[in-house]
Amino acid sequence: MTEHNLNQLKNIIRLFYPNTGIKATVQSCTVVFEVEGTEIKCDVADSIFADLYQKLCDITGKNMPWGNLTGIRPTRLVRKHGFKEVTGKYFVSDKKIKLLENVIAAQQGYMTREEKLINYYVNIPVCPSRCNYCSFPSGIIDKCKDLLDEYVDCLCEEIKRDGKQIKAGGYEVYSIYVGGGTPTVLSAEQLEKVLKAVQETTNGLPLEFTCEAGRQDTITKEKLALLKKYGVTRVCVNPQSFNDVTLRTIGRNHTSYDFFKVYRLVEKYGFIINTDLIAGLADESAEDFKYSLDKTIELYPHNITVHTLSKKRGSLLVSAAAPVAHSTDTHIVIMVDLAYKKLTAAGYIPYYLYRQKSQKGALENVGYCKPGFQCINNISVMEETISVLASGAGAISKKINMNGDGSPIIRYANCKDISMYIAEFEERYKNKSTVFFDNV
Repeated sequence: MTEHNLNQLKNIIRLFYPNTGIKATVQSCTVVFEVEGTEIKCDVADSIFADLYQKLCDITGKNMPWGNLTGIRPTRLVRKHGFKEVTGKYFVSDKKIKLLENVIAAQQGYMTREEKLINYYVNIPVCPSRCNYCSFPSGIIDKCKDLLDEYVDCLCEEIKRDGKQIKAGGYEVYSIYVGGGTPTVLSAEQLEKVLKAVQETTNGLPLEFTCEAGRQDTITKEKLALLKKYGVTRVCVNPQSFNDVTLRTIGRNHTSYDFFKVYRLVEKYGFIINTDLIAGLADESAEDFKYSLDKTIELYPHNITVHTLSKKRGSLLVSAAAPVAHSTDTHIVIMVDLAYKKLTAAGYIPYYLYRQKSQKGALENVGYCKPGFQCINNISVMEETISVLASGAGAISKKINMNGDGSPIIRYANCKDISMYIAEFEERYKNKSTVFFDNV
């Protein structure tokens, strides 16, 4: 029994017991797990993953929507092994098989695999406040405001150097994504510096250029005009919920009214618009979520992404001294099913999906779009068909090996801390350059 296989077995147990310690005893021909006072004994054989899953179903009386799948990219498994194996070997439910079929169909004509294409990512790891579900290494604006001018200068230098490497290596930028954090938390002057650096670096903008503007309290006419001026085509404006009590509870500094007002402003600039909702926030009921879903559909944005709440390590949901309320798994399953039914009925199609560890109900995140508005960045990043060159604190570059020899993906992560990113810029950029551009 390898350490990898043992960890995979524990991950299957966590689908059923997500917040419990697991003790494993490996014997010559068996593995014995202890969880919440229950002993589960499995023979070491090729069928051990299936056997453990079936035992857990019998013990708990539950079947998982994704069966015993623990990976984050089910679509890749289908492409590799086909639907028959995913259904038979991994016990994926009929409902999720249908979702996979729809996603794969929606990706036809939008899947690109090319060694010399890259997605270019720029990270602004700063937010106006911290949401209680978030584990991203983002700074709060009030605590790092004095560092931002210097951070932006370093970031623009990194973008400029990347541009030279892109040109020298014969690469072409497939898409641009400015994310975070909340990029629009920057001042208009700082934001313009970054956008101008990106425009000058990419040697002619690609067809898709996304900028996250997820927090309504950071969006102004001046900043939207800058996004338009420098070629941004797609903007993310994320309500997460339209229930004001929920928004206060999770740490957002805006109301649903603020969102509607900003959304109508963003519409005037002609951007493709994405909005995010999260199923399971605070202690919302299925009816609360339905209200947010209906309000989003009324706006009829080009993209709607429905996330399932994940209790991530490092988030306040997990680290807070007192328990933080969230919806029950039963309610969340209803919410996610409702999103699929209502959004497809409204003419949207699911076009990409991924899963996360510690996701409530062992569910998934799904991106929906109006037909023809599939986000090529989301598809290529989630399917890992194109390399990602990333700049900024906390940004992770991923070099996809198309040759089939060696590691399929080589990663390089910039340091997360803004002050460290500034202080160690030269040394770390040299390392990033070596990893990304010298491992072709």
